[in-house]
Amino acid sequence: MQESITFITRSFINGTANPVAGLMGSGIGNPGNEQGSGFSLSQNFPNPFGTSTKITFSITKTSPVKLVVYDITGIEVQDPCQKNLTPELMKTIFNGASLNSGVYFYKLTSGDFSREQEMIFYK
Repeated sequence: MQESITFITRSFINGTANPVAGLMGSGIGNPGNEQGSGFSLSQNFPNPFGTSTKITFSITKTSPVKLVVYDITGIEVQDPCQKNLTPELMKTIFNGASLNSGVYFYKLTSGDFSREQEMIFYK
């Protein structure tokens, strides 16, 4: 699959990748698994979106990170990120130009942390 997420910003907050207040979305994942962990997955912006949207997430320790996009039926449509990343706040641009209009889910997995968010794409 073609990589459709481009990392545009990598930044540290006070030397560590702490979650940024106000970035937390109201996704379908269990918000309890990030309390005190420092891991976060924000709601994409804008949402709904046309061609592209920004996804922000942070991790607190070096670990394999997987970001996957699924359609409404649960079928994986893109596997844009499978990398070993260092602790930081990541801002990414997701390009959905090859997708059909509809509801999609994106899931971040890193170690024991897993969180999903919903996004709406329209052409």
